[in-house]
Amino acid sequence: MSGETSSSKHEFCYDQSLIDAIPAPIFIQNQKRSFLGANRAFRAFFDINPAFFDLSDFYGSLDIETVARSREIDTMIFAHGGETSFEATIKNSGKPERSVIFHKAPICNDDGEVTGVVTTLFDLTKQRKTELQLRHAQKMEAIGTLAGGIAHDFNNVLTPIVGYAEIMRLMATREGEENIASMQYVSEILAAAKRAKSLVEQILTFSRSREKKALPQYLHPIVKEVLKLIRVTLPVSIEIRQE
Repeated sequence: MSGETSSSKHEFCYDQSLIDAIPAPIFIQNQKRSFLGANRAFRAFFDINPAFFDLSDFYGSLDIETVARSREIDTMIFAHGGETSFEATIKNSGKPERSVIFHKAPICNDDGEVTGVVTTLFDLTKQRKTELQLRHAQKMEAIGTLAGGIAHDFNNVLTPIVGYAEIMRLMATREGEENIASMQYVSEILAAAKRAKSLVEQILTFSRSREKKALPQYLHPIVKEVLKLIRVTLPVSIEIRQE
């Protein structure tokens, strides 16, 4: 009798060492749905003490539909055997949600009777996060491609505006001082076109259709242009002084 007990203990220790070597969380239950044991990865995954762990604690971290699905599969495996997997979300207190694949398989005795179910959990949280980041990157790439096409079309519209404005300024210069007002209007057109061209450059840089070159800039004209835009949007009670 003592030999059988020793053999039984040795077998249990061997099995525990075996499942502890598996990196995926694993727990085992019998036909009565009682918790029989779990590996080291399972204890770390849920941060639990196996001596005080019950399946109700585990199911408490799952939503109602997942618990019902898990128990339904357990019943099916005990009745007919076979392996089944399904995906669910686990919510542990104080921890972020985790996407997990439940893989359930039968444990059979020498007569082929199902005496237990072993459940293996595969954490897909990082994979789902990576997939989300990939979808976001693809979306941004599509937006960049669209923005690049619009920017090129806009650039084509700007070209004749700038060209004709330059011709008007040249004609006004030849006619002398009588066309000072016209010169001012043309200068405003060219300044606006220059701002639009700068915007096109930024859009093309965003869409990665064009490499951006780092060049020294004179801040005074940039600040002057910005102040013109800001003054229009500010109430009259606010005064901006430019030195």
